[in-house]
Amino acid sequence: MKPRLMVSVLVMVGACAQAGCSFLLLEGPPRRTEIPYRRSDNSLCTENNRAPVTDLILAGAIPLGGLSMAVGQGQQGNETAVTVILASALVLSGLEVVSAIWGFRTTAQCRRYALQFNLGEGS
Repeated sequence: MKPRLMVSVLVMVGACAQAGCSFLLLEGPPRRTEIPYRRSDNSLCTENNRAPVTDLILAGAIPLGGLSMAVGQGQQGNETAVTVILASALVLSGLEVVSAIWGFRTTAQCRRYALQFNLGEGS
């Protein structure tokens, strides 16, 4: 494997490891069968949209980075690398979009849960 292709593949694998902030960082409201408990920040679940917004930003940035890497590989005539890089970028971007949708849905559920019990983040 050529060194530049190896670097490109490693960058995409690293991006994959970072994908899905909402999947990793958000905590939804407790299930009906669970007893609610307060976290260390005195909240019941994640109400803010920081992780889903980060997912959306990454969903736009990943394809741009992949396109930039693909152009460099294309100028060297490495069509296989271009295909791998672009496909990986699109898959990772799709994962970020799904994570953002799930994140916005989860934080909305948490806010509804907190309003139902008249509890807000930090109350």
